[in-house]
Amino acid sequence: MRILVIPYDQLDHPKADVRLTPIIKNLPDEYEILGIERIPCFNTSSEILRYVRFFSYSLKIVYFCIKNNKNIDLIFAVHPWHGLIGSILSFLIKKPLAYDNHDGNQLLYSQFLQTSLLYKKLNLILERFLGYLSKVMVVPSNLDKKLYIDQNFRYKDKIIVIPSGIDFSSINKINKNKFLLRSRLGINLSKKVLIFGGNRDYQPNKEAVLWINEELAPILENNFNEIMIIITGSGDIPPNIHPIIKFTGYIQDYFEHIIASDIGIVPYHMNTGISTKTIDYLASGLPTIITPEVASLFPQLIDGENIIIARDRQEFINKIIYVLNHSEEGAKIGARGKEVIEKYYDMEVVGRAWRELFKSCLRDNLQIRV
Repeated sequence: MRILVIPYDQLDHPKADVRLTPIIKNLPDEYEILGIERIPCFNTSSEILRYVRFFSYSLKIVYFCIKNNKNIDLIFAVHPWHGLIGSILSFLIKKPLAYDNHDGNQLLYSQFLQTSLLYKKLNLILERFLGYLSKVMVVPSNLDKKLYIDQNFRYKDKIIVIPSGIDFSSINKINKNKFLLRSRLGINLSKKVLIFGGNRDYQPNKEAVLWINEELAPILENNFNEIMIIITGSGDIPPNIHPIIKFTGYIQDYFEHIIASDIGIVPYHMNTGISTKTIDYLASGLPTIITPEVASLFPQLIDGENIIIARDRQEFINKIIYVLNHSEEGAKIGARGKEVIEKYYDMEVVGRAWRELFKSCLRDNLQIRV
């Protein structure tokens, strides 16, 4: 099967799509991936330049698709605006479109990012257009599907739930000896280490980092002599970095830093989509502290059993301190959290669902068993 992917990302690119690239990486040889590497459309402060770059990329994809239409069996597009390109191409070359919503329910996602009314309206119009033209629309959680049903989305029968997955080979290849790992990474073995990561061009990540730097770090420093917070990912850095915080920038094998840490923290609020960092931390066996909104995206997670849920900022701080003082209890919660990811979010499991979906899109009658 030959699949045109929009957008196509190199696996090692700092801004590679965290949901799309693992799917591509884990497809067997019978699947041939076609596409043009994405131009970093939003890697600029100029709004005009962003749209110019996106338009340029769109033209390249259209030309590539029309030129190679006989070699394309399926179009797979991720995100609404790339989905728009995919839907136009699907109409032009008469090939089915599988559209992955990625960020979840667009109404709540727009509210979450506090976008303008015009942007929200455009996204909702685009969402209905994609629902009409796509053969299937994939969302990352059962909550997202329920939201569409509650909103009377006309094309809800096309909605399929496939969560984000993790390739455990990225974790299994790492030496789990914490002494050797920390020595190589320059992390003192006596320190308690928290980790948070993500591209800080994404506003929730940026806001979380500001809170960690300005509020969480001073409190932890006052309560613990040996404490450190690692923040991975690219993006802006606060002008005054707290002494216990280390910014690593983009690192390709960031699972080394996760495994070298003691606690994963996800102190932001999401009411739709999926939190890949939560999957990463749990897959690495870390006791992980999240908000109720993030927890709602993972039906298998139970507070105190395989995850730690904090209802507000103060409780988040209190629970971090508790886990730091009760490391054995935290380790057990982390181990049970890893079992959840192995059972439901391993790329072996998620990958089978994607392969079945792609095959189903080529049938006359859509019969998807995922």
